[in-house]
Amino acid sequence: RLDRHIRIPLPDSASRLAILRFHGVALPDELLSRIVERTDGKTGAFLEQLVRGARRRARAEKRALVVEDLVAGLPQLIPLPEDDIFRVAVHETGHAAVTTILSTGSVLHVSIATKAEVSDADGTVAICRGGASVRSQSMKLRTREDVIDEIAVCLAGMAAEEVFFGEA
Repeated sequence: RLDRHIRIPLPDSASRLAILRFHGVALPDELLSRIVERTDGKTGAFLEQLVRGARRRARAEKRALVVEDLVAGLPQLIPLPEDDIFRVAVHETGHAAVTTILSTGSVLHVSIATKAEVSDADGTVAICRGGASVRSQSMKLRTREDVIDEIAVCLAGMAAEEVFFGEA
């Protein structure tokens, strides 16, 4: 039916652990915590494929599944340069500061990535450098001033970079 929308959020850490357990991973929680931590933002389907690949590796070597089989299926992580991390911190702080100053919402958190995932398939690097999560103040109809404030928040990251570094 087209009149119903069901939002299925990405699994949280407890759900990711439960998904791994559902697919038959019987390793201790202490070992799986590494996998659960590295799969933040991944879908249940990704976790199922991860387990299948790990089982395939273990079967090929005629042994039981070990945590390294799961780790081998995760995208490679490469550290981001310190200068990039600092620039992203300034950028995201700009969004958060203008959101607070203009009272366009409540800043829930600001995140800064320190590592990027490398896709094994084609060697591309998927980088989500950071983000500022904001809860809107209300569901009222927006005025012209509200829209201008939202534009200011969107441009605040680049503006912070220009003020701090001289360029965005």
